[in-house]
Formats: sequence, structure tokens, C-alpha cells
Amino acid sequence: MRKKNTQLTGAGFWIIRNNKTIVEQSLNLGTIATINQGEIIAIQRAADLLYDVNTKNQLINFYSDSLSSLHQLKKGHSTPKLTIATSVTLNKLSKLNQVKLYKVA
Repeated sequence: MRKKNTQLTGAGFWIIRNNKTIVEQSLNLGTIATINQGEIIAIQRAADLLYDVNTKNQLINFYSDSLSSLHQLKKGHSTPKLTIATSVTLNKLSKLNQVKLYKVA
């Protein structure tokens, strides 16, 4: 029998420009999402937002403490739909900007 997860998972991100926070979002993902999914959702939401506002010719750095999530996104050939969708958005954003993913402690 599978033990029910009673811990909530969340995701969040900041968009900072010129040392000033211009966007700060946090999301409650409930008890179903994994920590890895939370990390990827945060990157996806930030990338979607930057792409949707037509960000161009910028250096965009994404920081995550999840090495696993960053490896999945850098490989670009993972099977989870969420990872594929996030990779697609990052690739579109990379065509207009310099995009880098970094692991932080």
C-alpha cells in the first residue's frame, strides 16, 4: 500500500533586473507534485513570463538547487511532458536571448 503524502509542495521564482525584484511569485502545488516537479514548474513559469513579454537581447540566468532538474532540462530529451514543455520554452527564449542554467547550493 502506498503511503499518502501529507507534505505540501511549492514552487517560486523571482525575476530580478538591475538588482531590483520586478516579479516574485510563489505557487502551492498541493500534495501530488514532487520537489523535482516544483523546481521545473518554477523555471517554466519564469521562462513563460519572460517569453510572453517579448524579452530580447538579454542575459537570462536561471538558478536552481535541484541538479536533477537542471540535468533533465539541459539534456532536452526527457520524457515527462512538463520537462519537455519547459525545454521547448527555454529553447524559444534562447533564440532571442542568452539563457543559462545554474546549480546553486
